[in-house]
Amino acid sequence: MTATIDRDALPGFERRLLEELMVGARAAAAAGAPALPRRPRARLALAAGAVATAAVLAATVLPAGDDGRVGGPLPVLGPQAASAAEVTAQAVAALEAARDVVLHAVQITSTPEGDVRAEMWFDEREPGNFRSLTFDDAGRPAYDSATRVEADGTVRHRSIDLVAGTWYESVRTETGPGAAVTEGERIRRQLEEGHLTQLRRAELDGRPALVLADDEPGMNREIWVDPDSHLPLRMTANWAPGESYRMDYTWIPGAEAGEELFRPEPPAGSRQVPAPPAPGASGARAG
Repeated sequence: MTATIDRDALPGFERRLLEELMVGARAAAAAGAPALPRRPRARLALAAGAVATAAVLAATVLPAGDDGRVGGPLPVLGPQAASAAEVTAQAVAALEAARDVVLHAVQITSTPEGDVRAEMWFDEREPGNFRSLTFDDAGRPAYDSATRVEADGTVRHRSIDLVAGTWYESVRTETGPGAAVTEGERIRRQLEEGHLTQLRRAELDGRPALVLADDEPGMNREIWVDPDSHLPLRMTANWAPGESYRMDYTWIPGAEAGEELFRPEPPAGSRQVPAPPAPGASGARAG
């Protein structure tokens, strides 16, 4: 039996990542590239981790500190919160106040067969801008895909197969139905659902952190937040023995996120190939 995934039911981040991986795979096959070696179980874990993490990916800004993290001035949050409800409320307020930022998320999905790594960039200023970088089993970059929305509404997608040494670019003039929702909005909604009811204190890279734990059975989810800014630093979850994922967040101020972030350049010597049909298209090639 072959497992299927309803792309329309997935939140924006997982749907984009899944579509870009599928389109990249079709392009590699059309170009005659060898299949990327991957463990089947690890590949399924990556998809499961992506589906599980969409609602907690935030786009906001992290303040400058002694460790070199960058950001704008913090809102006044008052005395350090003493309960999960207070931490959640202040995290929601911090997310609502942060707009001009790009979120860099690093996901590590662990399975009994090993770890799978992926990196993603989300643009809080323009939710249609998205970039994903996936890695092979040896930890080497394998696919680099980016989508960006230009000022006139044109949507450009570029996919680079770093294993096969090929790349393509496609263009479309519509962004799709429905209003775009930022990743910051997604995490804010999750916080407001009221399931992060347990609170403990911990350290993350030598710095204090407040850890909100989910009370839903089987979730085993935690969101780590900065005790001063109340912005997400990490999200973790595990759903079976030996199977878990971790998301680490870095926030890039918009002024420091250049246009090239969502327009990766193919390595020298890469060969351009025709773009495959867009997901849902019936034979016509984009671009």
